[in-house]
Amino acid sequence: MRSFKQFLNNPVSELKTEMLKKSNHTYDSIDSMMKKISKSHDISGQELHDKWVNKYKITPDEWIKKQ
Repeated sequence: MRSFKQFLNNPVSELKTEMLKKSNHTYDSIDSMMKKISKSHDISGQELHDKWVNKYKITPDEWIKKQ
């Protein structure tokens, strides 16, 4: 089982959790979440996007539409 600390160090998991909690899934709202999360993890928004696509093979805004 993964620890909470590992979760906090994983920006992709954090983005997934945040998107599932929110009801607003516009491009701008997801972009805002990504900027906030990437800043807190000291990575670029592009790096977070790339990590997401590497894991899920789809962009965050397309992924959430399928949930």
